[in-house]
Amino acid sequence: MLPYLGWFKTMLGAVFFYLTPINFLLLLWTAFHTTISPWAAAHAHWINNPLLFIGIIIGIMLFGLILEFKFMMPSQIKFGNVQGYKHDSPFAKDLQTILRNQKLLMDKWGIKDSSEEDK
Repeated sequence: MLPYLGWFKTMLGAVFFYLTPINFLLLLWTAFHTTISPWAAAHAHWINNPLLFIGIIIGIMLFGLILEFKFMMPSQIKFGNVQGYKHDSPFAKDLQTILRNQKLLMDKWGIKDSSEEDK
């Protein structure tokens, strides 16, 4: 049952990736005509074009994408790696097995580990 929950969450996230920008643009258009436009007519005359407003929002989104790519994504990857080792990931177990077998072969053939010399 549990792998299917992960599959469902992953697939739902993949589908919402396509739906979110459409929903966001419709929300922006509605917000502009019901809230921003009346306010802008009284206080900020330079925001009289909905495309200008949408352009400003898209600029803010691009800034968010750069922030996400530069800082958040590497942090999430590091966190996932730590969690993989904490919770006995099959990949971590396989890596330990490979390293153990490599050490046995290196000892058998008399090869020195160069990574231990650097420490």
